[in-house]
Amino acid sequence: MSKENQRQFSSLETLRFFASLIIIVFHYTHYIGQRDWFKGYLAVDLFFVLSGFVITVAYQTRIDSARLYGTFIKKRFARLYPLHLLTLLLYLGIGLAAARGMLRLDNSSKYNLHELFYNLTLTHAWGFAHGFSFNTVSWSISAELAAYLLFPLILWLMSRGLITGIVVLFTFYSSAILFATYVIHTPLTQLAWQAGAARALPGFALGVWLRLYLPVLSSRVSNRAAIGLFYLFLILFTTCIVFSFNDYLGMVAASALVMLAAINDDIGQSHIISHPFLSRRGELTYSLYMVHPIIATVFITGIFLPIFGRSPIAVYGSITVTFAIAFVLSTLCYKHFELPLQRWVLQLNKKKRAPQQPITSSSEMPAPDHV
Repeated sequence: MSKENQRQFSSLETLRFFASLIIIVFHYTHYIGQRDWFKGYLAVDLFFVLSGFVITVAYQTRIDSARLYGTFIKKRFARLYPLHLLTLLLYLGIGLAAARGMLRLDNSSKYNLHELFYNLTLTHAWGFAHGFSFNTVSWSISAELAAYLLFPLILWLMSRGLITGIVVLFTFYSSAILFATYVIHTPLTQLAWQAGAARALPGFALGVWLRLYLPVLSSRVSNRAAIGLFYLFLILFTTCIVFSFNDYLGMVAASALVMLAAINDDIGQSHIISHPFLSRRGELTYSLYMVHPIIATVFITGIFLPIFGRSPIAVYGSITVTFAIAFVLSTLCYKHFELPLQRWVLQLNKKKRAPQQPITSSSEMPAPDHV
């Protein structure tokens, strides 16, 4: 999202950051051994709605030809793939070291080389994979890629009208729920490597619809109702993930939370998560999300627990220190790897198109795509 849009939709940037923190807490509670009480995975559904919204903000009027569609896909590739590839190679190195007896792994099944091709091509959430593998959280990036590829079609369907969009959304959600329940035999909210794309597409489409008709929605909700409903669904979403309420209620709460945050931003109404300090942390979301599992693998599994044991104090202490390490390293990764590699990929494409115009100053470098 551009700097101007980041300011306009500051709450959504904060929601992105908070969602990444929720997912980190969810994954790190695995080391405690009591994970059933915390449904942090519902934050992924919030991500999908947010993604559809911010992609539409950035590209709604910028994909009207095959060439521009190709540019869009290249930008998404530049945004997502370098960090995905880095974490994948790091996990591959860990797996190879373990195969040579240099390391002991708690979960050796996720280093299955048969899954490497699907991870490399970001298709491991399209129904091809046979389990979680390597950087396990990257399944959602694979699912989002499917949504990006279908974005022009989704945008066209949602543009047919507000009511038509609602009908299409109902069709998307009902089809996805039926597919998950009767084909995969798992709730839609728990689809991941099995066919996570089916989970991403309805939420992404909802985000597209929300952006297209946000002015209409904002005009029909009073300021008092907008802020009141926002806090209501913030409490409901928090309650769903902390006290293990129904998954589908949590999905509804996540979607409503994005919608009401966007409405409050649109009407210029400040609230608890719209502070600029919080919204600026949204830029760290992708790095945090992708880097935190491997940091846990290295520091918790590989260093802290073998040294300090598995007493409650040692486990909670290891999680706390690793959480801090994840935040610091993610910040460094964002500034010194994610952005430079993104610029490099985009500049490489620019050089291929216009080799006669060399880059002579930093001001001529293409601005990174923040979406």
